[in-house]
Amino acid sequence: MGPFLITARRAALGLLLGLGLTGLRCHSGCDEDYVELSLPASYTDYFAQFPGSPSPAGAGRPVDARSSTGLTDRYANVFVTPYGFPTPESYNCTIYRSEGRSLFYNPSLYPRYFRLSIAQYPSGPTLVVEEQFGGSATPSASEVYYPLTGTEPGRVRYTEPGQYTRTTYAEPPAVQTLPALTVAGRTYREVLRLTNPYAAQHGPATAAGVYYIDRGYGLVRFEQRDGTVWDLTP
Repeated sequence: MGPFLITARRAALGLLLGLGLTGLRCHSGCDEDYVELSLPASYTDYFAQFPGSPSPAGAGRPVDARSSTGLTDRYANVFVTPYGFPTPESYNCTIYRSEGRSLFYNPSLYPRYFRLSIAQYPSGPTLVVEEQFGGSATPSASEVYYPLTGTEPGRVRYTEPGQYTRTTYAEPPAVQTLPALTVAGRTYREVLRLTNPYAAQHGPATAAGVYYIDRGYGLVRFEQRDGTVWDLTP
């Protein structure tokens, strides 16, 4: 074998080893690139009817709720916070940080909370609805993702008790824009009706399978798996 072929083979081998080491560095977290995803100005008016954070205790907007079965509840301190989690999945060596806005709802009747967010994802502005609920015999959390622009479909992810990984559910959420919706005497325009098929089929009886979301007022109605409908009056 001539010197030229030996040199060429060594060069090729070195290139392959270099690529392999690069891949290892990416997966080991040594060479990540961080990308800040800024929310477009046209989406920063989401949840505008609520005060922003930092907000002292009790300074948020109270949200009363009444169910179709006659129960009442109150989410005492709802205010806008910066978006933090769940973050977009990393791709190759790129780690994303999303800018956005979130509302937290903490019911007093059930051991759960809602978080409603508008956040910038790689695919564009995305509405994220999370529900965390207690109980050891049922999944502990589920999240609905709905891109507000583009053609990418929505998806549902869930986490089971005692586990730390999120799994994508096979059935995507169904989305419908209602021209108008009247809740507790107030009429909202262009309300988004968003389903959570995972919660509707596998969640506890009180899990929310359908959400009704107004751009300014956030969550205005939800339907539980057991058929109970809750109307919110922010």
